[in-house]
Amino acid sequence: MEIRVQDITKSFKGIACISEVSFTCRAGEILGILAPRANGKTLLLDLLRGKVQQDMGEISYLIENKEIKKNKIRQYVGPPICRLFTK
Repeated sequence: MEIRVQDITKSFKGIACISEVSFTCRAGEILGILAPRANGKTLLLDLLRGKVQQDMGEISYLIENKEIKKNKIRQYVGPPICRLFTK
C-alpha cells in the first residue's frame, strides 16, 4: 500500500491552515508529523481519513499501483490512519 499526498491545501475563512503539503508513505514505513500546537497536524490526519475535503491538491491510496477510493480503503487494510496522544 502507498499513500501519496501532492500539494494539498486547506483554508478556513481565507486563512491557509495547510499549504502545499506533499509526501509519500509506503507499506511498512512509519511517518511522524511533528509541529508546535495549532499547526494543522490533526487537520492533516482528518484530510487523509476523508473527514475533511482539501481545497487543492490530491490524496491517493494505491495498492499494487491500483488507486483505491478513500471511502473503500478500509475494505483492503482496515483503519489506515491513527493518532497518538502523549503528555
